[in-house]
Amino acid sequence: MNGIPAKLQKRIDEGYDFRFGDYIGRGFSLMQKEIGLFILGFILFLVLSGIASIVPILGGLISAVVVTPMIIVGFYYTGHKVDRGEKLEVADFFKSFDRIGDLILTALLVFLVVFGALLPGLILAISSGVMAYVVDGDLSSINTTLVFSGILLAAIPAIYFGVSYTWAYPLVWFYDLRPWQAMETSRKLIGKQWGIIFLFLLVVGILAGLGLVVLIVGILFTAPAMYLAQYAAFADVTGLLEDGVEGEEAADIIDHFVPAE
Repeated sequence: MNGIPAKLQKRIDEGYDFRFGDYIGRGFSLMQKEIGLFILGFILFLVLSGIASIVPILGGLISAVVVTPMIIVGFYYTGHKVDRGEKLEVADFFKSFDRIGDLILTALLVFLVVFGALLPGLILAISSGVMAYVVDGDLSSINTTLVFSGILLAAIPAIYFGVSYTWAYPLVWFYDLRPWQAMETSRKLIGKQWGIIFLFLLVVGILAGLGLVVLIVGILFTAPAMYLAQYAAFADVTGLLEDGVEGEEAADIIDHFVPAE
């Protein structure tokens, strides 16, 4: 037994449909249901992230391994509440702190794997420059092919693992998986549709950023909506909304994702 819940293992074994456009639309739909609270929650997370980032030396690390997983799970949790028709409160955005230990450990493990994956490429890129300077005393003699190869060697595995572990945090939260187990389950799930999910994450990132480019305050709307779009994808793929949902409520939820014939 690998400890993966049966329905998740079934999706890993049999695959699933990934309805790209439906999830983005669902993200905006969820956002509109509690627009004030979602904007407020995002502002509070921005403040928290800003406070963490000013900590000397360790600010970036604290933001990455503490604040980031809290933000992700915070929006997945609140999105799930709204999706189930439950009343949303400001405190719900910080509910993720109930599992702060497991989420931080997950973030640290993700960081170590991603950093370990890009390290060989970084060493190759940097060492090529160092060797050129040591041998010739002139950085202009750097072997650009080696530098470019090193950059690719660093970027490709880092992107692969970064995308593959996208659902590790919500798997810890919603399915009570241990950190490494959540990471591997996320990798196997996303691996069934890695290319389309990579494209999905790229698009939602661009859409979130458009709120900043078009109108600075617009990001207060687009960023939360895109977090909720990611939640919608996770909920559909993992069957999250099937848990404890029956009758008319289940039919209504299914209608969000399955188009009428």
